[in-house]
Amino acid sequence: MKRSAIYALVFTIGILTVATATCILFSRMQYLVYRLNKVSGITPCGEGEDFCQGTANQSQFDGMDKTAREQWVQSQSAFVATTMSFVSGIVGLFTIVPLGFISDRFGRKCGLLIAYTGFAIEAVLNALVMLLNLPLWILIFATLPSSILGNGLYGIMTQLYVCIVDLTEQKAEIMERRLSVVPQPIDSETPPPPLERRRTRSILEKCEPKSVTTVQSSMASERLSFIALFEGCTGITLSVGTMAIGPVIQKFGFVFSGWVVLVLTGINAVLSVFLPNTRDLWYNPAVKEEKSQEFDQESRTKLLSVSPASTEDSPNPSSPLPKKSCCLALKQAFAFVTVPIIIEIIANLLAGMVAMTDIPILNLYFIGNPFTMTISQVGLAIGLRTIGCSVASGLFVLFNMFYLQPRLATPNAPAFETSKASTSEGDVLCLTGAEVAAEKKVKILEARRIILFSLGGIFLVMAVSRFFYGLSSNFSKPTCFVLLFIGMTLNAFQFYGPLARALLSGLVTCEVQGLLYALVGFADALGSFIGSTALPALFATTVFMNAGFVFHMGVLILALAFVLTAPTHTEGTGMDFGRASLGMPLHFPCDLQRTCWRLNPVYLGHQRCI
Repeated sequence: MKRSAIYALVFTIGILTVATATCILFSRMQYLVYRLNKVSGITPCGEGEDFCQGTANQSQFDGMDKTAREQWVQSQSAFVATTMSFVSGIVGLFTIVPLGFISDRFGRKCGLLIAYTGFAIEAVLNALVMLLNLPLWILIFATLPSSILGNGLYGIMTQLYVCIVDLTEQKAEIMERRLSVVPQPIDSETPPPPLERRRTRSILEKCEPKSVTTVQSSMASERLSFIALFEGCTGITLSVGTMAIGPVIQKFGFVFSGWVVLVLTGINAVLSVFLPNTRDLWYNPAVKEEKSQEFDQESRTKLLSVSPASTEDSPNPSSPLPKKSCCLALKQAFAFVTVPIIIEIIANLLAGMVAMTDIPILNLYFIGNPFTMTISQVGLAIGLRTIGCSVASGLFVLFNMFYLQPRLATPNAPAFETSKASTSEGDVLCLTGAEVAAEKKVKILEARRIILFSLGGIFLVMAVSRFFYGLSSNFSKPTCFVLLFIGMTLNAFQFYGPLARALLSGLVTCEVQGLLYALVGFADALGSFIGSTALPALFATTVFMNAGFVFHMGVLILALAFVLTAPTHTEGTGMDFGRASLGMPLHFPCDLQRTCWRLNPVYLGHQRCI
């Protein structure tokens, strides 16, 4: 299957998965309120609705007026929703990381099918509850399969992200073979193979690497474009689905919504089966075994040793090696985790606590003073807010394609310019092996610094956006709407996810990309879980004092994420992201203040997703 067809399949699976999840989340809550209104007697029962027959006159509702019954419905709905959130959130946190191990060991398709199986079971159970009026406790039980099998939507999205990384790595290998230069020995009279000049004919040609020295930096930019485009497409799907599912349910009922969930789930299951295993596009068992043995020996002596005596060779070479302890095996599995990776994952977790978890708060924030929006206005505002994020992400993709990627695809080392100036118009350019290696380092470092500075700027803009959110409630109309509009406009530039993922994916080998993205998905799920539970509670506690206080807390959280990222911009420090990602990995675990960087040529090898 062609690379473009695989990209189309990955994007289609992601869009349909998000559409199904949006339909489930919205219709499930609406159906829950619908059922409880029937049970409490607020809404009269219809024909064939046996679940509410005889319940309207129960003793627990005796003496309750309509307001009291509505409060009972709200409390029960909140209890069921909280229970579902806790079950899916807590259980899913423990299963998404093992899914990363499976993805790296058996391939992305295996991990995707496992995660989608749990998601499909949850979708089918939710649809059956709406179609057959099954007991409501099944909604809680339905969250278990997806949580156990890789954390549902989070697990599926992590596997799709890794598929994108695999596709860019395959292209990088093809381009390196096409443009590769094999350095000759110094005393050899045979000159190295020439680097042929390429004339650009279109924007696509400009984005292609011009020499082997810019392949990895160009692929880092291309990976960023595809991840940002993928998140933009899923974001538009989320916003459009949220705005469309309400009128659809109101016109056609929950039965139609249940059938939509079943149809989308079935189509997506078929597409997931046809998705090829993208790991096989670059996987080379011989190279992997050679590198794993080298890294295993090195990790034993420098990463995993607990004492100097533990690294000494056994006095009896014929004696069998002792079995690895569980702790030792885990340390070896996570030996790729460096301090820059930990910092970026923590920053991603902090941003995830605020980025999308404030939607329930905005629903309550907008209907209160001084905004006093109607329900339809609130839905429109939140929908436009989400669409704005997708549009900004698309604009960033265009900026990346037309400016960053052509820039990173063009060599700019002094050695290259010198070689270019020393050749005539009809000659070809020749670079030595040392010049190629130096240019690779320069371009890779340039790509990562651009991504890193962009990420810090995004965190800062997000913090300013939340500041205007909180400030707007202190003013009357129309000033409050002006400040709110400024905050929502700045909020569109919160596409930190593609930047963080593109940056992190370049710091590890392709063999552990699944585990890396599982850690990122774990951080996303944990941040979403903390934000969705803590922020509403904080809003309920402080709304009478200052309705915008919860957004000011969001400013502090995002400022902390910015501070965690900002020290990596400093040159010459032990926390420099560029140096860490360029082949000087930080040993883990270690004393952060006594960290020693060393050049590891394996990080510049062919199997590194840089």
